[in-house]
Amino acid sequence: MIMFKKHHKATVAIIVTVIIAIICTLAYFFLNLIDFHFYFGWKDVKLSNTISIKIPNDWNESKENGLIYFSKDTSNDKDKIILFQSKAEDMYDFGEPLNNNAKAEKNIISHNFKSIIKITGEVNSLSAVQGDAVISADNVTYKTDYVSINKDDEEITFYSWNDNVDTDTLEKIADSVSYN
Repeated sequence: MIMFKKHHKATVAIIVTVIIAIICTLAYFFLNLIDFHFYFGWKDVKLSNTISIKIPNDWNESKENGLIYFSKDTSNDKDKIILFQSKAEDMYDFGEPLNNNAKAEKNIISHNFKSIIKITGEVNSLSAVQGDAVISADNVTYKTDYVSINKDDEEITFYSWNDNVDTDTLEKIADSVSYN
């Protein structure tokens, strides 16, 4: 009788362990099926032939001079710019200021815009960088957040405008990058 109880306890322990392992495995597969950050209320935006991101549903995507910007409708029927793409005429390295001879960057905020320096940045597993930068628009200097996405020789950088987007949202955007 004692021998039977020992085997019975061991059998129950094995069955419980197997059930727990199955539940954990199913939960893992379920979380992989839905996006890890739960992008409910977000939509896909194709930035180029090879790069896509997710943005909140209430953001509008627009282009001006071939550059993308995101805005949001406001109560006074004007769009509030949230993120804007900027493209330098001369390439520069992370953390390096544009030299004085460099042309201003193309964007919709200002014709007199420069990304002065990228202060910090965290690289995620998809090589997207999210961090802080110092920019200058119309000779006024701002500290702002940015998201930079690199694929091969293609770099797409978005800067936040007037603190219209929080850092957590930018992290989610950086984490949502997909390469086609």
